[in-house]
Amino acid sequence: MSRFVHSAAFLLFGVLPVSGQELKSTLTLDRAEVRLSDSIRAAFVVEGPAPLRVTVPKNLLTDVSAAVWKTRIERPPQLIDDSPDRQRWTLTVRLDPFVRGDSMKLGFTPFEAVVGSDPTVRVISWPERTVRVWTSAGMADDVRSVTGIEPMPPAPPPPVSWAGPILALVAVGLAGGLVGIVAYRRRRRRLPEPIEVAEKCLRDNPSAPAVADAVRQYVESTFAVPATRLTSAELRSQIGPLPAAAGEELLCLLDLCDGAKFAGCPVSETELVAQARRFLALSRTPTPD
Repeated sequence: MSRFVHSAAFLLFGVLPVSGQELKSTLTLDRAEVRLSDSIRAAFVVEGPAPLRVTVPKNLLTDVSAAVWKTRIERPPQLIDDSPDRQRWTLTVRLDPFVRGDSMKLGFTPFEAVVGSDPTVRVISWPERTVRVWTSAGMADDVRSVTGIEPMPPAPPPPVSWAGPILALVAVGLAGGLVGIVAYRRRRRRLPEPIEVAEKCLRDNPSAPAVADAVRQYVESTFAVPATRLTSAELRSQIGPLPAAAGEELLCLLDLCDGAKFAGCPVSETELVAQARRFLALSRTPTPD
């Protein structure tokens, strides 16, 4: 079988130990070589104690790899409960090569993870890999039989007077295209920040349960506090990482939401949203040394 036939199954490229014996990460690619016109897929898997939170960097590839590869999300992040106390996080990315080469580098920027009730942020590093990118023309060159010295082609006719300007325009166009490709790679879509997600939730649904869920998810994503899994009473002892003023505002807001949700206390949705935004603003205020 020709060495250019691709395997349909995923090839395991490495299982990486991350600090802490309870957390492990796996990176797989579905092939080790690819045609220039095709794509490969990278699957990221992180397993650890629940609740498991993984943060994907804005720039998935290193600068060197981003110049020659295009990335897009094939399957958004998913969180799966493997058991009552362990979860598995997955992400699948599609990679399209820009240029041909025998050893095209694939380097990924590290992810960050928080597991269980431990607020420590752990860094997940992925090994750099090389992938062979080829074209049909490249295959024909590889299998061409050995021949003798070929005769020199006839001398080309003298160029016409306008050939120079046209060649210059072509060169400028090619350079502009390359600059455009690099600029496009740098403008690729980023994942929204936690505060942006919270603001969108407040705009879409200002009800008491929705406001409480939005601020809890923001606290969990920003301060590594498992707010979505704690009651309001339990959360009082876990707000240490928040600025003091923000923590007080959060507890007051959650008390109002709980009263509306469980006791039927009347509350203004406009006031709930305004208080939630005051909390978001206070949470971004640096804590004085």
